[in-house]
Amino acid sequence: MSSKKLEKKQTNSVWSVGDFAWFVPNGEKRPQQGEIVKLYENEVIPCVSLIMTLDSKYRTAKIETLAETSGEAKKLFQSKQ
Repeated sequence: MSSKKLEKKQTNSVWSVGDFAWFVPNGEKRPQQGEIVKLYENEVIPCVSLIMTLDSKYRTAKIETLAETSGEAKKLFQSKQ
């Protein structure tokens, strides 16, 4: 998916419960994958709750940091710093 399509997906909040998304957890540098279990789209900072696929930990992430692939997630993380 191109970065323009990715930006469009994130701004339109096409993510839904049950989707698997890549993101870089707070305080880490490597992307991880998680399954979305709850969406908080109407909050001041739209975010999601995820269950990590690697270790089944519960995490939250901003919707704007979610990506389809680990490479895209890493690029988003680096662009936000």
